[in-house]
Amino acid sequence: LSLTKAALWSPRMLRRVAKEVRARGNPAYIVPGLVGPEDRLLALHLGLPVLGPDPTTAPAFATKSGAKRIFLAAKIETPLGAHDLRSEEDALSALAHHVVAYPGVAQWVLKLDHE
Repeated sequence: LSLTKAALWSPRMLRRVAKEVRARGNPAYIVPGLVGPEDRLLALHLGLPVLGPDPTTAPAFATKSGAKRIFLAAKIETPLGAHDLRSEEDALSALAHHVVAYPGVAQWVLKLDHE
């Protein structure tokens, strides 16, 4: 059971959190790792904004390949590498290309999106 779900199941906890947020007088917001329906519901109950990506687009960018695409689109320099590889064949092909294109590089690191 997540803390968010526990809060939603406890009207007393919701009241206490809302009271504490108001008492401090500082800006407050909810920052989940990935925004889920419970986070949005909690935000509505507490009257707080959620700082996080839209759940429908977040999975496309919450990977190493997604981050690489964002940096490339923003024209931010990134280390040598390939992204959006979907199979072992893709990975071996990209590695072979980089070994030939950059013969001065002595070691290569392979990172998988979901590990």
